[in-house]
Amino acid sequence: MTEDDGRPMDDGLIAAAIRLFSDLGYDTVDTDMLAGASGMSADALTQYGGKRGLYEAAFDYAAKACQEYMEAALARAPQGPESAILLFDEYLNYSVANPQIAGLWMQRWMSDASDIPNMEKRFGGVPVLQQWSGRLDKVIPEDMDSAMTVRMLVWMIHNFVRGGFVGIDGHRHTAEEPQAVEQLRDHLHKTITNLARRPER
Repeated sequence: MTEDDGRPMDDGLIAAAIRLFSDLGYDTVDTDMLAGASGMSADALTQYGGKRGLYEAAFDYAAKACQEYMEAALARAPQGPESAILLFDEYLNYSVANPQIAGLWMQRWMSDASDIPNMEKRFGGVPVLQQWSGRLDKVIPEDMDSAMTVRMLVWMIHNFVRGGFVGIDGHRHTAEEPQAVEQLRDHLHKTITNLARRPER
């Protein structure tokens, strides 16, 4: 990330912005909170465009990092249902390792920062959504919406890494528990496999 004059934006500032916007949402965070979390003065943040500039920079960073990771996964994905399984495996791995990036998208999808338009067009709503939908479209039933299927599975992953799930034992299980991660992974595999029970186009 860079400032308007091309100098690098401090990584600590980006990290602080991602953490706050992910945990609290754009509408709750103010400039003083960003300044306190980054160790900078509120006045100094104006060189980065203030709160809005940092929000856009946070999404720039998050979208680019995720897209680069997933494009590498796309490049080595096989054809058929195994392709979708590998992609969602990798997205689960990425999201478990980067829960605050998942949190940015979840806040946005719950109408956070609705006064900042066109963010979805800028970042595609879900990183590499178009490419993923194309892979799924080849194997899922013809009457199913591949893009909506991607959104459903991605939302499931995001919800898990941010809040976990309550098991039948009444306890909350989180992404910090390897067994819970593998339970979700197994469910994703079975969901995709069952959706793909149709002749390949």
